[in-house]
Amino acid sequence: MGAQSDPNMHMDSAGDAPTRERRRAYQLLTVLLAFAIGWFVLSHWGIGDSAGDAVGEALGAALGLLIMISIIGAIRTRGR
Repeated sequence: MGAQSDPNMHMDSAGDAPTRERRRAYQLLTVLLAFAIGWFVLSHWGIGDSAGDAVGEALGAALGLLIMISIIGAIRTRGR
């Protein structure tokens, strides 16, 4: 049998980068989601804010964290 390559199994340097970036994006989304849920829980049950206020605070805090991560990423990749 000849050596047959499965296109799904072959990972070269060009195919590896999008997979790595996708994994980082999922990790970032997981961290943001956990952060927002934690903020909601602390705001709603810890402080006693209404659910609507707690959701608004959690979304605002997640947006602030996303902006901070975006700025850090822009600074890190500026020299590339």
